[in-house]
Amino acid sequence: MKTIIQIVFIFIFSFIKTFTTSAEIEGLRINEIMYSPINGEAEEWVELYNPGEIEIKIIGGTGRSAWTLVDSSGPHFLSEQPEKGSLSIGPKEYLVIANDAGLFLAKHQGFSGSVVDTTMSMPNDFGYLQVRNGLGITISQAIWSFHLGADRNGKTLEFDGGIFREGIRDTGTPGEKNSVDGLLLPPAPSPVLPSTKPTPSIQIIQQRTGKIAINEVFYSPGRNSQPWIELKNNETQIISLDGWKIVELNVKKETFLKNPIPGNSFRIIALPGLNKKTETLQLFDAENKKVFEVKYSSQIPQDWSASRFENSSWKITSRPSPEKENVYFIPKEIKEIFVPQELIPIINFENATANQLINEPSRAEVNKDSLITNGLLISSSLTIIFVFIKKKLLI
Repeated sequence: MKTIIQIVFIFIFSFIKTFTTSAEIEGLRINEIMYSPINGEAEEWVELYNPGEIEIKIIGGTGRSAWTLVDSSGPHFLSEQPEKGSLSIGPKEYLVIANDAGLFLAKHQGFSGSVVDTTMSMPNDFGYLQVRNGLGITISQAIWSFHLGADRNGKTLEFDGGIFREGIRDTGTPGEKNSVDGLLLPPAPSPVLPSTKPTPSIQIIQQRTGKIAINEVFYSPGRNSQPWIELKNNETQIISLDGWKIVELNVKKETFLKNPIPGNSFRIIALPGLNKKTETLQLFDAENKKVFEVKYSSQIPQDWSASRFENSSWKITSRPSPEKENVYFIPKEIKEIFVPQELIPIINFENATANQLINEPSRAEVNKDSLITNGLLISSSLTIIFVFIKKKLLI
C-alpha cells in the first residue's frame, strides 16, 4: 500500500515538474552574426546563446509551433532535425543557424555546439534579424549596417553589452566567448542603415526636406534587443538625409543622419540608451526645421513597440515591424487588463480595423488549454490507481 502511494506522488511530482519547465520560456540572445562573408551568402550564419539557467527547446519544421528566423526577405523555417547536436539549448550553450550547415561545420571543425539549417538572406549593407517562437513572439532581434564593420573582411559582429561590434578574430568565435567580451574598446558606431546607392550614370535630384515621419518607436527592448525608431518617407521622391537629425529632447541628445531614403520607404535608426519610460523625439531636416515630433510617457511591455497608423493615430503592438507596414496586434487577455494611461499622441485600442487584427491563440490561451488537458490526465490516472487500491483492499 505504502509503495503504491509513493508511486502516485512520484508520478504527480514528475508530471507537474515537466509541465512547469516546458511552459517557461527564457529569452535567447542573438550573440554573433556572419552577415557578409568573403565567399558569398552560403557562408552566412547566426549564433544564438542561452544566458539563462533553464534549457530552451527550439522547434524546427513547418508546423504551427515551429520557430522562425526573420530577416529582410521574410520569415524562414528551421530544419526539423539539426545537422549536429540538438535543438534544445542548455544553460550557457550555443546553437548556430546556418545558411549551409554542412559548409559551416567544414569551416569550423572544432565547433562543439549545435547547428541547424535554414535559408537566410542577409544584405551586406544593412539589415535586421528576429528570432520568433511558435506563437510569433520575438525572442531576440538585432539590426546592423556595414558602418559597424565585419563587411567582407572575414570577421563577424559580436554582441557586447547591448550593442554589436566587429570581432577581433577571423572567422568569428562560434561556440566560444566573444572576442570583444571584457575588452576596453572605443564606443561602437550606431548602425545607420543606408538605402541602395543610385548608379553613377543616372543623376537623381534629391530633396533636402519633405514629408518624413517617425513611424514606429521601439523603446522598451528586452535584455536581448536594442532600441530603435523607424522613419517613413511619405513622398514619392528620394530625400537626402544628410544634415538631418533626431533629437531626444529630455536628455538633449542628437543623432545625425545621412544617406538618401527612397520614396515611400522606411529607415531604421538605432538609438542606444533610449529612455524606456518617457521621452520627446524630434526630427529636424537639413534646414534645421522640425518636421515631426512624438512624445511618450508610459511604460509598455518589453519588446513591444509604439506604431503610427492612419491619421497619425498611435497604438502599441506586440509585433514590431521594422522596415515594413505597421501591424496592430495585442493579445486579448492583455488588451483587457493593460491600458497605458498616457501616450501622446494618445493610443486608442478600439479603432483598429478588422484587417489589422491578427487572430492567433495567445500564450495564456495555449497554456490554459494545456492545463485543462493535463488536469484531466492527472484526474484519470488517479481514478484508475485508487480503483486498483480499493480492489486490493477488498481482496
